[in-house]
Amino acid sequence: MKVYNYDPVTKRYLGESEAFPSPREPGVFLLPVNATFIAPDLNIGVDYILVFENNSWSVLPKTIININTDNTIPDNPIPYNLDSNLKEVKEYLLSEAKKTFIYFCKENTDNYYIASLAEGTAVSKEVSDLRNNKKKAYEDYKIKIDSAKTIEELTSIGSLTL
Repeated sequence: MKVYNYDPVTKRYLGESEAFPSPREPGVFLLPVNATFIAPDLNIGVDYILVFENNSWSVLPKTIININTDNTIPDNPIPYNLDSNLKEVKEYLLSEAKKTFIYFCKENTDNYYIASLAEGTAVSKEVSDLRNNKKKAYEDYKIKIDSAKTIEELTSIGSLTL
């Protein structure tokens, strides 16, 4: 029996796999964590993603959760108007930076880490260094955002690039 897997954080569709039969209950299949028996409609455009929420699949534009294939926040990420205050804009930028950092870790370094565990080998120094360097870039970005005194300064800081 097929199950449909989704990311534990973003809930986006990851693919399908086969469920294992229950050793205790004939005819019953075990549902893995972060999976569902509910099949998604895979006929969506390239600008959309599938997200499992409220026990069903939703089709959402990629921009809603800011998944960027180049691991950056868009060039004009600040959705502010004249009524925006500095605190709101900082919170938004920090939230988007955190999503970008988490996405980078999940899509890039975690795959190497999981593969090394499966193979019984140590995580390579290169992977460890890569992750540490990206974490430092993220931490430095947070400091710049926190220290900004105006919305114009926030705009000039630019995007987090990992």
